[in-house]
Amino acid sequence: MADWLERRPQLGRQVFARGQAEPDTTAVAGALPLADTAELLRACLRLLVLPHRDRVYRPRPPALWQVPDALERMRQLLPTVGEGADLVNFLPPPSEERARSQLQLRAALATTLMAGLELGRDGCVALSQGEPLPQLRFK
Repeated sequence: MADWLERRPQLGRQVFARGQAEPDTTAVAGALPLADTAELLRACLRLLVLPHRDRVYRPRPPALWQVPDALERMRQLLPTVGEGADLVNFLPPPSEERARSQLQLRAALATTLMAGLELGRDGCVALSQGEPLPQLRFK
C-alpha cells in the first residue's frame, strides 16, 4: 500500500490545487467600485504637469552700445572734433544708461572701434596708429 501511495501524483509536485476565486466586490453592498487604470494614470499626469514657462528665470540682457548707434554718433561728431581725434572721444557720454558698468564700457569701446573701421572702409575717415598698441586716431 505504501508503494502504491508513493507512485500516485502528489499534491504540490505533479498535481496542483485550484486557486480560490476572488470575491465579487460588486455584489457586496457598500463596496468601493473597481479602479479604472486609465483614470488613475490621467490623475497622475495632472499632478506631474510641468510649471508654466513664465515661471522660468530669464535674466534681462544689459543694454549695450550698438554699432548703428556708434556710427550715428561718429557721423555727428566727426565735423566737430577735428583731425586726430582719439577713439574715446566718440564713446557715449557716461550719463547715458548704456555706459555704466565695465561690461557696457568695454562693449561701447568695441562697437565704436567697429563703427570707425566701417567708416574707414567706406572712405569717410582715415585711420592712423603710430605704434602697435596706442590710441587709434581718426583723420
